[in-house]
Amino acid sequence: MPTKDVATKVKEIICHNMLMDEENLNNSDLLKDEHGMDSLDAVEIIMSLEECFDIHISDDEAEKLQTVNDAINLVESKKGIRQ
Repeated sequence: MPTKDVATKVKEIICHNMLMDEENLNNSDLLKDEHGMDSLDAVEIIMSLEECFDIHISDDEAEKLQTVNDAINLVESKKGIRQ
């Protein structure tokens, strides 16, 4: 999957789980601080990313996801798109 497609899909998943419009979400946004992501939101987003991209995200990796870019970079790394 091309990088642009990964980024688009990651943003779609985050927006769907956070009940927000994509135009209100920037890649550098801090999900907890700027959009009020709580632990349940985080679990749902992680599960959705795992299912969509057929990857496993460890608890340690999940704890490091602070921004949209963090999520995109992790998925790309897991899929072998980014080293």
